[in-house]
Amino acid sequence: MNIETELQVDSTEEQKKQSLKTKLIAIAQSGGQKLLWDYSSLLAKGVGATHIQMAFITAIQNLGSALLQGVFGRLSDNFGRKIILFIGFIVTTISTIVLSFTTSPIVFMIIIACYSIGMSMTIPSWMALLGDISTDKTRTRLISTLSMIGTIFSSIIMLILGFITDYLPWDTVRKYRAMIFIAAFFFALAALIILRFKETNRTKEKAERTSVRVLFKDRKFIIFIAATMPWWFVMSFLWPISPTVIFNLQPNNLQVAILSISFSAGIVGGQWFSGRYADRIGRRFTIFIGFVALCVVPIVFAFAYEWYIIIIANIFGGIGNGFAFVSLNSEILSMAKPKIKGTYTGTYNLLSGILTFVGSFVSGVIFQSLEPKFELSLLLSVYLTCVGVARILMTIPVLFLAMKEKNHQKTDEHTIRNS
Repeated sequence: MNIETELQVDSTEEQKKQSLKTKLIAIAQSGGQKLLWDYSSLLAKGVGATHIQMAFITAIQNLGSALLQGVFGRLSDNFGRKIILFIGFIVTTISTIVLSFTTSPIVFMIIIACYSIGMSMTIPSWMALLGDISTDKTRTRLISTLSMIGTIFSSIIMLILGFITDYLPWDTVRKYRAMIFIAAFFFALAALIILRFKETNRTKEKAERTSVRVLFKDRKFIIFIAATMPWWFVMSFLWPISPTVIFNLQPNNLQVAILSISFSAGIVGGQWFSGRYADRIGRRFTIFIGFVALCVVPIVFAFAYEWYIIIIANIFGGIGNGFAFVSLNSEILSMAKPKIKGTYTGTYNLLSGILTFVGSFVSGVIFQSLEPKFELSLLLSVYLTCVGVARILMTIPVLFLAMKEKNHQKTDEHTIRNS
């Protein structure tokens, strides 16, 4: 074996190790987020959070995780993905542990804000890392594959944990605490793996000085924001209300795990399709299909009288997420300039976070103001149906965006044939 062959073997081995670590991080990150997302809102209701407090909690979680993404995305562009990811996972680990012991809705809000800051570090850095290790042709499939791996493994783990914890001699709320505490171990595992990860932002130059004003001179980016942001605002109307629906149905840990599995099954199917066909049919059209599927969710919630009916909503929600968000992230990274991927991702997520903060809060205030005037089940049915209709209306700008994308594709194909 000559020196050149030895170098090729070493390079291949290093790539395999890096690929394995990437998959393990995806599993750990997805596991922690899934456990926290599914159980934190139930715990908040369990410690006595009102509808307005739930709106605050949801709004804080979304705004907090988005507010500083532009800053941390830029820091990862300048100093590397590894250090920002590590700090982010440490913050989420500590805050998740504290959250599992919280007994006050007010304290819950404070801790969820700390957790959200950690997420604002990890989200843009992780997406930028995936942008570093992929090309425009491979990016959608890579994001889709890692999302599928994370979803499948975290769902299996959650199902096993849900089955085991239901045999513990604890009340329901205490079991919710146990699942949140376990989520901290997943974030800690991700932090340990990232320490052994090879830095992907290899450029020795600092990211070019890019203010938000420069990004907003990118016409393609502006049009994309204008078409998709109204959706985020309306989408968040469901978030402070859905925990009330699920909590009132009193699912045990195994049933919560089954609900999560149904969501995961849908999202894996959507991610698989998006990863393989989004670039063919158009990323923006795939986003539109995902948004349409998500319109079904609040309508099913509106008429859920048993916990298993939520399975239908979760399947549609999973499919919608799988279609929309893989393609959404891939589209943003494709629009981004090479040295500032983290800045583009962070800025977009900041804007969506602000709108979901406002939307969640407004929804919670409206619902709580109406609650004394109507019977709860009737109010939930009417209100959530209206949310579903509003979502449908907000898909129209995205449809126009997708049609424009299709016209550009046809023009490019015609040009290629004539050249």
